[in-house]
Order: sequence, then C-alpha cells, then structure tokens
Amino acid sequence: MSDSPLPAAEALVLLLVALGHPPDRIPVDPVAREAVYRATLATRRALVVLDDAADETQTRPLLPDAEGSFVLVTSRRPLAGLEGVRRIRLGGLSGGESATLLKRILGAPRTDGQSEAITRLTELCGHLPLALRIVGNRLSSRPSWTPARLVSQLADEESRLSGLVAGDLAVRGALALSYGQLTEPHRLLLRRLSLTPGHDTGPDLAAVLTGEDPLTTGDSLDLLVDRGLLEETAPGRYALHDLVRLFARERLDGEEPESVAREVQLRMADWLLRSASAAGRMFEAPGAPEPWAGAIAPFAPRSAAEAEEWLTTERSNWAGALPLMYAADRHTEVLHTSRTLYWFSDRWTQWPEWRTLFSYGARSAAAVGDRAAEAHQLNCLAWAHGVGA
Repeated sequence: MSDSPLPAAEALVLLLVALGHPPDRIPVDPVAREAVYRATLATRRALVVLDDAADETQTRPLLPDAEGSFVLVTSRRPLAGLEGVRRIRLGGLSGGESATLLKRILGAPRTDGQSEAITRLTELCGHLPLALRIVGNRLSSRPSWTPARLVSQLADEESRLSGLVAGDLAVRGALALSYGQLTEPHRLLLRRLSLTPGHDTGPDLAAVLTGEDPLTTGDSLDLLVDRGLLEETAPGRYALHDLVRLFARERLDGEEPESVAREVQLRMADWLLRSASAAGRMFEAPGAPEPWAGAIAPFAPRSAAEAEEWLTTERSNWAGALPLMYAADRHTEVLHTSRTLYWFSDRWTQWPEWRTLFSYGARSAAAVGDRAAEAHQLNCLAWAHGVGA
C-alpha cells in the first residue's frame, strides 16, 4: 500500500537470499529468478508470508508451485485474479479481543481498574487493529497517562483521527493511501457516503448522492468493498467503518464546497422522505396525496410487501432525513411524510423512529400554523411513547 510497491523481481531477490541462495548467483532476468525460486522451494517445506500485497501482478511470481510449501498473503484487496487459493475476509476484532490486545500492549499495572475506559477506547477505535495498536503505543510512551485521559481526547469526532497517531503510525495516513488509489468518481462516492444518516445504505440511495445510475453505483460500491473502504453488511447493503466515515467526511469538507455538500444532503433527504411517503401510501393512508415532485424519482414500490421491506431496511435513513428537512424549513413535506406513514406505524409499534417522526410532524405542523394537524401529530406522539415504553 504505497505509491511504489516493492516489485516482484526485487521481492524474489529478498526471498532467494533468505532461502540461502548466494546473491551473486541470482539471475538478472525476472523469469529466470522465478524458476530458481521455485526450484529452491521444491527441496524443502516452507511458509512464505507476503504481507500487504498490492495486487495480483506483484503476488503471482512469488507463489511456489511445489507441494509442501504454503503462502500466506495479506492484502486490502481480495486478489480475485489468483486461482487455487483460499480467501478469508477479516473483519474487525470483537470487543473482548480488542480489550485483550490493549491490555497485552499496556500490561496489567496500567489497566487494572480501568476496564470501563479500556472498553470505551476500543469503541472509539472501532475495534480496528491499527487504531488499537496506535492507542496502545501512545499510552505506552506516556507512563503518566491513564486510559481515561486518552478517552477524553478521542471523544471529539472532529479531532479523533488527529489523535490516532503514534510516531509514523497513523489511521488517517493508512486510509489516505487507499483513497489516493481510487479514481475521482469513486472518491466522490466515498466522500458523499459520509452524508447518509443511517448506518448502512444500498445502491439506490447511494446513487442519489452522486447522480449516477444505481447499476453503476452498485459496481462502485463493490469496488470500495474490494479496496477495504466499505463493508458489505448484508447482500446489497453497505456501511462505512466509523473511522472511515470520519475520514470521508474530512475529505468532503476539504474537497467540496460547503454549499455543494448541503445541496447533496438536502437532495438525499428529499428523496428519502418522498420514497417513504410513496411506500407509506401502500398501507391504507386514505386520501393521502401523491409525494411531491423532485429532480430524482423516488422509490416506487410495486406491492405492500416491497414497500414494507424498503421502509424497514431504510428506516434509520428516512428517520435521519427528518431533522435535515425540518432545518431546511421543508415543513409541508415533513408533515406529509408523517401523515402518510401514520397507517404503517401500527405494523411495527415498537420502532423508536415513530417518536422521531411524530415529533417532527408536530413541530412542522406548528411551524405552518396548522393547529388541527399539530393536535393529531401530538396524539400520535403520545401513542408512540405509550406503546414504546
């Protein structure tokens, strides 16, 4: 992961020397080097570890074909072009594993009685091994610091990446390497994904952020997964790791005018509420008007089942769009959405999103001076608190 990865021909020299081959007898021709490398491995059992491989071209010449030898390759990419391999995708560490790693770095004297702070540090690191190593190294190099002190420093999202630095190790630097290897359309998508209010998203919503079609956007999302910058949490659903989201938001603030980011965010919020209204109309909603017109067509369900699936899958996103539309004085649209989803709310009475929906519905009704609508929304809000208690 650098602008100039180690060429395979140079890696072969390092491997042959490590295997005991005389340096002055290593062929100059790369193909001949490969032949000598494989012939050398044919006489022994070896485990070759290729850490942080850039791509298939760099890796393929270093794979032995002799039985009895194995290669362990780590990479941020799946290296899909390699054949005859077993791939293991590594996710983040569990909470327990993260805490154990920090405790082993720091030692018992530094962590005894600090379990709450250690747990919080692992959460702030998003259970990312690099971030945990950095936190451990920072505390190790400052014997007077307690884990609780570092928690207070990392709690602020705007400065968290700046705090995840220890010497030449930096989370921001590692992410910047991957970001720098993307094309501009893929960088744009990654930056704007940081605007989504929910934990995950699908190609339709992501396409609203960039103006691309959902099919092209789906391919771009898959590429970001391959580059280790997105997680596919379920088929067709994609999420940013917490630290990647902070990095993407930094890049958005640094590379796009604030006015553009606001326009994209409001376009997304508008699409989400229009789509929620279109889905809500599938559940009775007597007399509900059509969703308002917009630049991008909303999600249009063909059945109640399809509408319910969308409302369920995207509920953190459409609920997160409510404060954005309210802040933009789009009160008529907020109230329209609340009225339309009123009938659907009976199907999932325990959702906390109903309190958000009817709260903003009541506030928007008050803002437009519709006292009857405000009373109805407050009644719905009381119901949401009652059934969700």
